[in-house]
Amino acid sequence: MNQLEIRYAQIEQLLFEQAQLIDQLKCRVAQLEATVEELAKRPETTIEKIEYKFDQLKVENLNGTLSIGLNPLQAPSFDDLTVENQQITIKSNEQIKELKDYIGKRIHYHLDKEAITTIHQLEAELRCTVDDYYRQMMIDDIRNQMDIRLPYYIDLYKNRPNFDENPMKYAEEITLHMLQDIKNAYTAFLNNLPNNIQKGG
Repeated sequence: MNQLEIRYAQIEQLLFEQAQLIDQLKCRVAQLEATVEELAKRPETTIEKIEYKFDQLKVENLNGTLSIGLNPLQAPSFDDLTVENQQITIKSNEQIKELKDYIGKRIHYHLDKEAITTIHQLEAELRCTVDDYYRQMMIDDIRNQMDIRLPYYIDLYKNRPNFDENPMKYAEEITLHMLQDIKNAYTAFLNNLPNNIQKGG
């Protein structure tokens, strides 16, 4: 076999391989088009903003759990979050962990030891009385929000002077801020109770 025949055979082999590759690509494109068409036929799913705020409460189901409302002027929204080679929340480090642990322990102590007394005091001020079931419901619903709310409250203080150098400087202020909002949550809940579930004061 001379050089020309060898070269011709190589070209034929190359053309054969390219034809096979083109067939594979056509098959893949057809599969992708079918997938896109199927996805286009599916109904769209819209996820509304998820926001929380302690100081506004709304009782939607007295047989279930308390729904925590929100304040759109203060609560963070997904629209506000941008990423430009930066973290959208305060950096995670040992000082922040220490701050979160301190505030978390204080809030959980309140929920475990002080909340019932606080709620009783508010009932006396507001001249209403509810069952222990509703008192515990308020406490449990707020407890369940701690993982979400604690980073939010810390984030509110991240631009304060010297926060990055010493976050613990603001530990007590953040804690008192949260405790006040929690107390406001109790008050809002009690103020919005239907008469038929009050025991009377």
